[in-house]
Amino acid sequence: VVDRYQEMVDRATGDEIYVNNEDPYSDKNKALRNLDEELASTAASIRSRCRTQQEVHVYLSQKYFGTSDFAYTKKWTDPERYAMFENEYNAVCYGTIGGGNFNDPRLSEKVQFKTYEEQKMDEKAANQRIISNQISSFLQNHGIHIEENQSFHLSINPYSYFVQASGDMSEVLLQKIKELLESNNDSRDIFYWGLKNGAKYSEESLTKWRAYQNVKRYSGLELPQLQLIDGKFYTEDGKDAWELVKEGISKDSSIATEFKGAANDYVRGLMDVIADKGWDNIPDIQMDIMYSGKNGLYVA
Repeated sequence: VVDRYQEMVDRATGDEIYVNNEDPYSDKNKALRNLDEELASTAASIRSRCRTQQEVHVYLSQKYFGTSDFAYTKKWTDPERYAMFENEYNAVCYGTIGGGNFNDPRLSEKVQFKTYEEQKMDEKAANQRIISNQISSFLQNHGIHIEENQSFHLSINPYSYFVQASGDMSEVLLQKIKELLESNNDSRDIFYWGLKNGAKYSEESLTKWRAYQNVKRYSGLELPQLQLIDGKFYTEDGKDAWELVKEGISKDSSIATEFKGAANDYVRGLMDVIADKGWDNIPDIQMDIMYSGKNGLYVA
């Protein structure tokens, strides 16, 4: 069983850079952790008496929805009982409640209610703070300390994820930062973070980026290097690029068989847009990121 909470703690305190991070010390995540721990002994007890998931389902159904004194039929509302049932079932069968059902009073009573907008703002701020700390730790572990009054600018190529670094520090230091961020896909992750956190780009530019990345992923081909003839892309030796992409999708084990048709349609649609408008006629995504010792990571 993956310890989701410990994974959050490790990310928040480590030097590996991740696009998506959660605050392990938020009321929500502490409540989830506490309920996981609270249910651990109960889950172990139920596992000792129930041999299959079906038996667990029956046992918990009697507990939360039965008519005997054993059932919690009078104490909780239907949504509360179902949430308690679901969380306990997951704890028994999977070792954790995961993201949890917050209609469970054992969770809802521990977490202050917030609107969807408030919750999203909190999550965005936490992610920005954590990824900033990750970058700081990463650089420090490679001998680079960014003072509070120092900053650097990153311009990230949307296709290669190569970095141009500039700022109020020596060229030697900027070159080292560039090389470090390019060495472990960290520049790619920072690019993804920028997409989700305020970078300005058109839908056409996003489509261009998606087309490039999908063609590259499934065929190894680079879209701007292909020849466009009568609305189709071809390699230098005359092979139809779409056929190579389609073959790559068919061999990709990460795509379930029933979804390969949808994947074909999606990538073909992206390629058709580029063929119709022309690669050079669509602007690239301009990804400009700042990092400062005072404010951390933010979109320029």
